[in-house]
Amino acid sequence: MERLQKILAHAGIASRRKCEELMLARRVRVNGVVVTELGTKVDPAHDRIEVDGAVVRTENETYIVLHKPKGYLSDIDEGRGKPLAIDLVSVTERLYAAGRLDANSEGLLLLTNDGDLAHRVTHPRYEHEKEYLALVEGTPTEETLTRLQRGVWYDGELLRADSAKIVRHLDETARRQGWDAAKRGETWLSF
Repeated sequence: MERLQKILAHAGIASRRKCEELMLARRVRVNGVVVTELGTKVDPAHDRIEVDGAVVRTENETYIVLHKPKGYLSDIDEGRGKPLAIDLVSVTERLYAAGRLDANSEGLLLLTNDGDLAHRVTHPRYEHEKEYLALVEGTPTEETLTRLQRGVWYDGELLRADSAKIVRHLDETARRQGWDAAKRGETWLSF
C-alpha cells in the first residue's frame, strides 16, 4: 500500500504536489469513488485508479537519456504545434523531461515517468549544480570570464555563473572527429 499521490506521480501524471491538487479538485477516483483525502493509501496492483476518467497505468519506471537537438522543445506544455523532444523516441508511456533545455539549445535530457526522480533532479531544494558548455566566438579573456562570474542583469534578474573556464579537452575531442573549433576562431567554455 502506498500513498495515492505518490502512485500518481510515479505513473507520470504530474508532480506529487500537482497530484495532490488533482485529488483536492475531485478529479481522482479509486474503484469508482472520488478520493480527496491526502495520504490515502491504495494498492496499485489491485485498485483501479482513474484521473479525469482515464485509467492510470502503474507500470515500471522508464528512463531515457536523449541528446536533444536544436529546434526541439523539452517542455511538453510549451509545445502547441512545435517539435517536441519526446517525439524523437518511440514509447507508449507518458514521459516528461526532468529539466529543460531551450529550443535553441542542445544537450542531454532525461525523459522519465518517474515523478519522484524528476522532482529530486530538478527541484532547487536539492541544489544540484548544473554545468553548461558553450561554443563562443574568439577566445575569452580572464576579464571576460570574471565578468561571467560577477553576472549580468537581464529582465530584472542577476544571471551569473559560479565558475567560468575555457575547456581545452573538448577542442581535442572535436579535432579527432574532424572539426576544429580553433581553426574556426571559436572556444569551448564551461560555466
